Amino acid sequence: MTGILGKLILLPSVQQWHLLDVLGAAMFFFFLPFAGALLVCHTLALLLRRSRESIAAELVALPSPHPGTWFVFGLLPLAALAILESQRFYGTAAPIGTYLLRVFLLGAVSFALLYLHARRRHPLIGLAGIAMLGGTVFHLMSSLDLAIYAERWTLITTPLPFFISILVVIDMGIFSTAALAFTGALILVGPLAGPPPDARDETFRRNLALGLILAGALGLPPLIAWHLYSAPVQVLSGGGFIVALGMLAALFALAVLAVTMLRDKHRRHAAVALVLSLVTLALFAVQHRRFEYRATYEYGQKGEMLAAAAHKEWKAKREALYAGAQPPDAQQGEAIYKARCSSCHAFDRKIVGPPYREVVPKYAGDPDDLVAFILKPRRMNPAYPPMPSPGLRRPEAQSAAMYLLQQTGTGAP
Repeated sequence: MTGILGKLILLPSVQQWHLLDVLGAAMFFFFLPFAGALLVCHTLALLLRRSRESIAAELVALPSPHPGTWFVFGLLPLAALAILESQRFYGTAAPIGTYLLRVFLLGAVSFALLYLHARRRHPLIGLAGIAMLGGTVFHLMSSLDLAIYAERWTLITTPLPFFISILVVIDMGIFSTAALAFTGALILVGPLAGPPPDARDETFRRNLALGLILAGALGLPPLIAWHLYSAPVQVLSGGGFIVALGMLAALFALAVLAVTMLRDKHRRHAAVALVLSLVTLALFAVQHRRFEYRATYEYGQKGEMLAAAAHKEWKAKREALYAGAQPPDAQQGEAIYKARCSSCHAFDRKIVGPPYREVVPKYAGDPDDLVAFILKPRRMNPAYPPMPSPGLRRPEAQSAAMYLLQQTGTGAP
């Protein structure tokens, strides 16, 4: 990974490496419903601002009732995705993290414009915000889909990965259609579903919401099939088809609920519809992440090896640094004992851990073993709780070991 983030990120450990896919899918999912609801609600508000002014005002407030919503579901996921993708492609030529950082900046501007539109209701501000947020989502999809096409990593030099791929177009179609279903369900259960002053408004709201749900539920299945058909063969797997079937099952149930509520003129199943729409978006995020994982499996293996080698090198440098530090000092060890150890240990009596005079003599003649235990404690006696790591560096642990051995009469004076 090159660029700004390549200089700032921390290389994950091997144990953390496999968490990157899970966290990336979670951040992707966090962003999708919020961005989709913003786009649909603000677009509808512009269309209804003259004929249904009160409903238009409520629509722009629906996706973001609190200022913190913009950060938690908008800016934070985009920033997290930039960092996570930079870590995942550390050491490769993939510019994905850098592109996502630029997507974050574009998203921040679009959120600011839509925030102003929700308060000023100026149509030009709303149009600009919708256009920029649509561009943000497109470039987000484009950046994430770039991971699937490793052969393009070094070929794209534009500030944003504006490459036309059929997979990006399909992803945008799935996102937009799923956003219709989610926003419709959100209208049913949100503030717009409260007691209206006019029965005609209530009917219009319900029909609008159910129409959005039905449009999403019926429009998504062909897009899902197209998505599987157009995906590179190396990313397809049995698990991917199972995820797609899960999406289709959720959409079928969602369509049945929408038709039932339209026929019976009620919204009693609104909460279930909202859950099903969120499940659809979650499965889309999982599917997208599965494609990326399978397409970059070899790079992931190299990344794990790189992480292991880098941490080994870092550890060797730290050990060399400590080796050149001051020799162990019993006086420093006493200070460490009083600050870190005395709350749980005494020399002649049990507090939380065993008395030192019972356990430290076992290390007589082998201070390195005691140092190793201090640096990485392990449970030795089931009668006592496990000792937490005191968080010492090796020279500090050596000083502490020297002091303990001297105080128990088993070390050099």
